[in-house]
Amino acid sequence: FVEALMVGEAFSKQVDADHRSATLQLKEKPAATTAAKQKATSLSVPVGGQMPEPGALTDLAGQAHRLANGKHYSLLSFFFSECVPCIQEIPDLNALDIRSAQLKVLSITFDDRKQARMFVDKRGLKTAVIADAQAYIDQLGIRGYPTLVLVSPEGRLVAVKSGYMIKIGDKGGHLAQLANWLADAGVKLD
Repeated sequence: FVEALMVGEAFSKQVDADHRSATLQLKEKPAATTAAKQKATSLSVPVGGQMPEPGALTDLAGQAHRLANGKHYSLLSFFFSECVPCIQEIPDLNALDIRSAQLKVLSITFDDRKQARMFVDKRGLKTAVIADAQAYIDQLGIRGYPTLVLVSPEGRLVAVKSGYMIKIGDKGGHLAQLANWLADAGVKLD
């Protein structure tokens, strides 16, 4: 299921509030070509290209953020509240956000502000969270979750990483992989 989501497969969601459960189901669609699947995981901006600046990205605390800030890299984490791999990624994002003055983590979701606030409170996400960002997500072509997008201080796309898979008993292994991915892109963690 997660692999299908990472290549942009559509899914439906049924919520049973009485039983506090949700059922996610992949939607039927015609067989996609390899090229179409690759396109589903790529952004509308090429690596090295200028990222679209959606005006000020205002987080849940009311603070505005700019991608082309001239000071630090921005790591955009695209998530939604019912995404299990997104939830699993939270400790790593929290750790990355405090490990470097050269990196600012912004978590971006299509969820509304109320749902995003409940997610933050329940899951302990410590990064800045931008809610109601469906238009920006569509503009970038994000189709798989979670997706990490690294943006230079000048606002240029540096790298993209989609998906999050952990192995049982793998303590800190994914954080080390993310740190290596960032280091390869030129971001040094403290």
